[in-house]
Amino acid sequence: MHDWRRARFPGAQILSSPDQVGVNARSKRESPIRRRRHSIGPGRQGESGDEISPYCVGMALGGWYFPRVFMKALPLLVLSAVFCLSVALLPAADEKKEAAPPFTNTTHISKDIIIASDPSSFKELSDGGDSVREVFDRRTSARAETKVWLFKVVYADRAEPTEVRVNKEFSDVTKARSLALKYAKVVGQLPACLRMDVQTITIHDGKKPCGGGNHGILIHVQQAEMHERDGFLEEVLFHECTHTSLDAVHASAKGWIDAQKADGGFISTNGAEHPMREDVAGSFLCYFAVKYRQDRISGDLVSKITKAMPARMAYFESQQLDFRPCSGH
Repeated sequence: MHDWRRARFPGAQILSSPDQVGVNARSKRESPIRRRRHSIGPGRQGESGDEISPYCVGMALGGWYFPRVFMKALPLLVLSAVFCLSVALLPAADEKKEAAPPFTNTTHISKDIIIASDPSSFKELSDGGDSVREVFDRRTSARAETKVWLFKVVYADRAEPTEVRVNKEFSDVTKARSLALKYAKVVGQLPACLRMDVQTITIHDGKKPCGGGNHGILIHVQQAEMHERDGFLEEVLFHECTHTSLDAVHASAKGWIDAQKADGGFISTNGAEHPMREDVAGSFLCYFAVKYRQDRISGDLVSKITKAMPARMAYFESQQLDFRPCSGH
């Protein structure tokens, strides 16, 4: 009977039974000549002069005989195994990703963190006439010399008075005084640590966002009135005063950076997008809410805050900040 294997692999020994395979494999390991022949590359001549087919050439490893075709496929098999393992571990990798912030912006998480009936450090407001000051106006996105009404505000826990500048677009000084008094009292309801660097309060008309920084806060009346109607005016001014009084000291402090890393995420989307500019202000309001207003906010809100920023909470706690008049002492 014609054996096609002899025709295709001249010189190769044809095995007819599993026993012969075992004997042949042992003879390959025992014979130096056979080992040398099996180390010859495909299509080359062995010591016997016979051409050795690549399908008959193999390697003996650890007592097992591996055909060369298997050894050539080994790198592909390894890569396939690595790929399968990577796919299997994808869910675990996802678990290590930074957690999504629980809030978009923390100024609107609760209307009750500061309320109208809370105590204020405000003591008195006095007129200072009219003058010109270089002030920032969001309606023009620029600083400019502007005619203003001036007022001096005294707070019980701040040594120096705060200057309030009301744009003379409010032509009636009585109206200007009422605006100065209104917002000065709200600022007085905030913790003393947030007023320590608020040297000025600038008030314009217009529906533009409030702002904080450069030793003062900025209020656009139409926008502030909208916040007041919604119940969030105090929280918004809390946020802006945090920018003014805490950012410069804490935003780039090593302890704060370490706390951000330890928490592995951010309390708000705003903070995640602007970690150096918005994270302190967004986080401090949440810390204050849990520490001093926990009886006013929901358990779910407390849980979200404490879970998202435990290291930041510990950082603020270590700073020994002045929380009068909110702390009750």
